Amino acid sequence: MKNKVIRYLIVVFSVIAILVALMRIFTFNKKLDTYLALGDYLSVSGDLKGEQITSFSSLLGEYFIGEEKVNNFNDDYTMSNVDSSMLLEMIVKDAYNGSDTGLMSLIKDSKYITISVGMNDILGYLRFDSNKEEVIYDKEFVKRKLEIMQQNYYEIVEEIKDINEGASVYLIGYYCPFLWVEEEKVDGVKEVFEMLNDSIREVSELMSVYYVDISEVSKEENMFSKYQIYLNQIGQEYVFSVMRNNYFSE
Repeated sequence: MKNKVIRYLIVVFSVIAILVALMRIFTFNKKLDTYLALGDYLSVSGDLKGEQITSFSSLLGEYFIGEEKVNNFNDDYTMSNVDSSMLLEMIVKDAYNGSDTGLMSLIKDSKYITISVGMNDILGYLRFDSNKEEVIYDKEFVKRKLEIMQQNYYEIVEEIKDINEGASVYLIGYYCPFLWVEEEKVDGVKEVFEMLNDSIREVSELMSVYYVDISEVSKEENMFSKYQIYLNQIGQEYVFSVMRNNYFSE
């Protein structure tokens, strides 16, 4: 009797192992035909502070479809105010609900995924003092916020890789947006954005995904809406060209 039970368990576990292996083969061989954009205002198209913007991600989506690299583009999970905690919560909530629709499904189907989060994690703690005409912030507090952001980013990429290890993931860096502030008064805050970019770059290196450096934007006033932190259409097209020329030109 005991031997029969053992043989029965061996058969059951063998069948389970075969099914798991077949599922992995199916997932690995599944055609990935979507470009998914995730993130904040940098990835959002539409009316941004009174200006109609086509984001770099929308431009990239059009390019991918035109070049037949993918069949679908989705930016439903881009929002102007999203930060790393919000994006992580969206992914984890969908994954742990066992959902096979919505964000979970999009990640599974994605060949390319771009992520732009991090700026909103610190932006609310950088205050422009119009009397002194300089940016005021608590350096240690912002540093701690960056540490939390980086940990969130690790978890975001890890969750995505657990769902779809075949996706190519691109982490978009940032720029110092305070171009209207006198240079000698903005040097300190430039360090904050260097730290932000270093944090994102470290995640990309550890998680073996791509880091996209767009920091050169900070040197070009014509890429911004006046007195705004947001990129105008020229700036968005610059980010698109960085992506296309550095990662997708053949």
